Amino acid sequence: MDPSSSIEAQASMNSNLSEATRTIIGMDPDLYNAAANGKFDVFEDIQEPLDLLRTPTENTILHIYLTTLVTESGSSMNFVEKVLHKCPSLLRQTNANGETLLHIAARYGHSVIVDFLIERARILDQDLESGIEPVREMVKTTNKEKDTALHEAVRYNNFEVGETCGGPLGRTALHAAVLNWNDSAHRGNSATLEVIISSCPDCCELVDNRGCNALHTAILGGYRAKDIVGIILKKSSLSNLLNEKDVDGNTPAHHQKYITNIFQLIKNPRVDSMAFNGQNLNVVGAIVNYSEEAVGQNFVSPSLTDSQG
Repeated sequence: MDPSSSIEAQASMNSNLSEATRTIIGMDPDLYNAAANGKFDVFEDIQEPLDLLRTPTENTILHIYLTTLVTESGSSMNFVEKVLHKCPSLLRQTNANGETLLHIAARYGHSVIVDFLIERARILDQDLESGIEPVREMVKTTNKEKDTALHEAVRYNNFEVGETCGGPLGRTALHAAVLNWNDSAHRGNSATLEVIISSCPDCCELVDNRGCNALHTAILGGYRAKDIVGIILKKSSLSNLLNEKDVDGNTPAHHQKYITNIFQLIKNPRVDSMAFNGQNLNVVGAIVNYSEEAVGQNFVSPSLTDSQG
């Protein structure tokens, strides 16, 4: 199928649906992969607004691209610039977590793109009706965790970016894919996971009634979780899964007690080891707490042993 036809069909469909319904439909796999790989030619001749293309957690094509991007280059800037030129409204679009493109770029240390996004806001109209300067509005925007782009930069030790940001300035096929993912995650079926990721990359963002995404589920499954986590960590486009919280406020790393290599996640530079759960424990605190509980459960009082003898 021609990618242009695919985009126009999905964008047209999304534009006629409610917000809640759109988030269930998700993004066509070809479009998702084109966004992740920065292939602007796929989007170039589309007449429909590109901001209608969203994943289940409301990530736009630029959210996907900036999350996937590992090292900045001229071509990476080129993609961002061309997309924003075609669809300027994407600059201020947020995902379901309230994160702008600036939050994502700051989190992953994309300093050149951070500069570009701020300059892009500067040259836009000054929003004369409200009198708000676009640059200040963008830099001060907070996500659902009440973090600005500056908070993200500092939290992930991207101090060059921090200096910039701190300046004056019922059930569908997609659900079925997730259920297959969850089932495979519990069984340690890495081959099936690879296929699911390839055919439906954004289904990984969907959560169950516990608020668990695919990474939570893989870790909680226990068996061969190390291998499955490794598959996910190899795909930078799935980095947004690393710090998502379940209903108890736990990120996947809070559940590391269930995997053999306890440092597999927290040594990853994209993991926020200082994130707190509902018990007010950060990742390290949760691991220590589990270790202390395990020691307590394994300890048997000598006097009790003697009395039972």
